[in-house]
Parts: sequence; C-alpha cells; structure tokens
Amino acid sequence: MFTKVFRFLSSLRLTVVLLLLFIVLVFIGTLAQVDLGIWDAQAKYFRSLVIYWKPGNSALQLPVFPGGYLLGSLLFFNLVAAHISRFTLTRKKIGIFLTHIGVVMLLLGQFVTDMVQVE
Repeated sequence: MFTKVFRFLSSLRLTVVLLLLFIVLVFIGTLAQVDLGIWDAQAKYFRSLVIYWKPGNSALQLPVFPGGYLLGSLLFFNLVAAHISRFTLTRKKIGIFLTHIGVVMLLLGQFVTDMVQVE
C-alpha cells in the first residue's frame, strides 16, 4: 500500500498534471481579479484547498477545482518523493539538484510567509 502511494507521489505524470493544473489556476485566478479584486481572488483561488462554486442564490457550494494550497502541497510532496526515489547526487547532476532545492525553498517560503505574515 505504502509503495503504491509513494510510487504515485513520485511519478512524472503527477508532476506534469500538477503543473498544468497550476497554469489553469493562475489563469482563472488572474481573470477573477477583475470581478473580485486582488485580495479576494487570492483568498478564493490561491489560499484555499478547494475552489467552490455557488450556483445562483443557493447556499449550496460545490467543489470544482483544486486550490493553490492543495496543488502546492502535492507538488512539494511529489518533488521530495521523486528525489528520494530517483535522484542520486553526483557531480553531473548538482545543477538539477540545486534547482529542485530552490523550488522546494520557494514553496516552503511562500507557505510559511502566508501563514505568519501580518498586514
């Protein structure tokens, strides 16, 4: 069971799907800033686990798309799992390793900043 989950988390297909979902999320989040404003659009699209849609005037909320926190978390675990399972640190691969460490630091830095910032 754990092996299947780990293999799924470290797969290149998951990486590609997550990056494509991020592109779509940034696109719709940017378009939503016209109607919602920058702060509300960030809260709804990028600082949420799931994006909900409210049909009409009803109180019902339907989940329609993964939010920024969910995609970012999955991408972080995907990157760490891929490094554990596939990458070996050699002299030839130090550039790739440093690039991926930079991406991990960006993801963690954004999350920590978002959690502790005061405006």
